[in-house]
Amino acid sequence: MARCTVSLLARSVSVDAFINTLTAVDIAENLSITAEEVPAASEADPHLISPFNWVFLAVLLRDDLAVPEEVMGRLTIMSPQGRAFPGPEQRVDLASVENARSMTMIASFPYTGNGVYRFCYEVCRNDKWHTVSECLVPMTIKSEGDVTTAL
Repeated sequence: MARCTVSLLARSVSVDAFINTLTAVDIAENLSITAEEVPAASEADPHLISPFNWVFLAVLLRDDLAVPEEVMGRLTIMSPQGRAFPGPEQRVDLASVENARSMTMIASFPYTGNGVYRFCYEVCRNDKWHTVSECLVPMTIKSEGDVTTAL
C-alpha cells in the first residue's frame, strides 16, 4: 500500500512543469471565518460552505520502491463529531513513477459546527479504505457581532 510523505491544506497549489516543483500558497493551520451570522448546522444536517476552493495535497510514495503499483485515493473530511464526508475517488499512478502527487480541490465544505476537522487522505487496498495521512485544522465561524477587540 502506498505511503504518504507530505500532506497539507492550502488556498492554492501550483506545479512548475519545467523544474517539477510545487508551490503552496496560504497553508491552513486554522480557518477562522467572520460571517453575518453563524450558519445553523449539525452533524445530521451540515451546512455546505460554497465556494470553499481550498486544495488538499498529498504526495504518495510506493510502499516497495521496486514494485510498481496503482492505487485509488480519496480525501475524506471528518467533522469534529466524527462524521465522515468522503470525496471522489482518484486513480494515483505509482506504476510509472516512485512517487506521485494527488491534488483535490474542495469546492464546498461540510460545516457541522466549530471545532477541529480532520482532512484524511485514504487509499484503497483489498476493497477497504485506509488513512495514510491526516491534517488537523481547527475551524471557527463567528458572527460579525461576536468579534471582540483585545485591550
